[in-house]
Formats: sequence, C-alpha cells, structure tokens
Amino acid sequence: MNYCTKLNATVGVNISTNTACDEILTNQKGQVKGVRLADGTELTCQLMLASIGVISDTRLVEKKASIAVINGIVVSASYCSHDPAIRAIVDVANATDSYVSRIEYIHHVQLSARIAALNMLGTTITTYEALWF
Repeated sequence: MNYCTKLNATVGVNISTNTACDEILTNQKGQVKGVRLADGTELTCQLMLASIGVISDTRLVEKKASIAVINGIVVSASYCSHDPAIRAIVDVANATDSYVSRIEYIHHVQLSARIAALNMLGTTITTYEALWF
C-alpha cells in the first residue's frame, strides 16, 4: 500500500486501484449512489472519482451519458460537462476552453479537483495555471 492510499485510509477513504467499473448506479433522481465493479461487487458512495490513466477510457461515460468526448470528456474551465451532474478532472478532462490538450501532472490534479469541488459547492472559480510543459 503506497503513502497516499495509507493517508486516505486514516480518514476513512477507500481507494480501489486496478479495478474495472462496469456500471454507475443511480437513484431515481439520477444521482450517483454507487458503482458495480467488474467482479460484481457493489460499492455505495456519495461521490465517485474515476482515474483512468494517460489514455482516456471514456467508454463508461459514453455508454451511460450523452456527453461530448474529444480526447477526453469535454468540460468548461470549471470542469463541468454540458450535463451539470457530470464533472471531469485531470487526465479524463479536456477543458477545451482553457487548454490546448489534456494535462497530466500532480499540480493539475490538485487544481482541477479544487476547482470542480468548489463549483459543486456553488462557488465558481476559474484559475489558469502555468503549465510545466
């Protein structure tokens, strides 16, 4: 178990890696209530964060929701797709109005997560970062 996984576990956050998600489970209002993994395990949640690696694997989103996908999920500067219930951050996001391409490094992870979280809480901020490369 790596440092970040252990650190998150101390506050009750379970991180699943190398685990395929087959389905996003929703309630009658369309809100996320959990996920079904490839092995049939169902996990309940209030928030789902998926990290998919360097090459965006958007098949689950394309299958479940009709949102724009061009080299990642197309999002605004606040990391919101055209569906207000769907946010995408880090390497799965393609913030076409902010950057030329997807960005994959730790500072962008932190910044995009912060912007999306604040946006979900009703505080709209957009911050443009100095790119490393």
